[in-house]
Amino acid sequence: MKRLIFVVPAVLILSSCAASGSAADPAKLDVPFGAEARISYGGDECTAKISRYGAGSWEFEITEPYALEGLTVTETDGKTTFSMLGAESTADISPAAVSMTRAFSSAYDAAAAGGEVTYDSAGEPVFTGTSDTGRYRVKLGEDMTPTLITSEECKLKAEISSFGLLPENDITAEIDRS
Repeated sequence: MKRLIFVVPAVLILSSCAASGSAADPAKLDVPFGAEARISYGGDECTAKISRYGAGSWEFEITEPYALEGLTVTETDGKTTFSMLGAESTADISPAAVSMTRAFSSAYDAAAAGGEVTYDSAGEPVFTGTSDTGRYRVKLGEDMTPTLITSEECKLKAEISSFGLLPENDITAEIDRS
């Protein structure tokens, strides 16, 4: 009987510790959003406005550097199109822009589909896993929105400076346009 008295509290304490260490997904990433980010890819850097309408449906508008300002790369169901100064094309205008958008969208979509939640040295939640462009890491801030997306294999680093959910009418307009 004495053993039972000590075993029950020990089991309760251990089970409560295990429950606190394994948190449920800290954020729902599979949402339509708009963001601005400073992106480095390989040796190239740019600033972009990013819209995610859903998995596989993205739009990146380059805002810096000046030479690429206004270049918009759109990905919809594996098809990439470009527009600049009102002209739309499927020709590869900027290989670096295409590779960068594919690396970014692939990493984020993989995390949104169920990346592994871990915690970095500062205790912040991080989604990690592998996408078709390599291993990725999506770091979340205090408000549980993405703040940093990296992929070592393709040398991608995207620091997100603003993040907001898209209104329903923006999502519907994108779907109608496709």
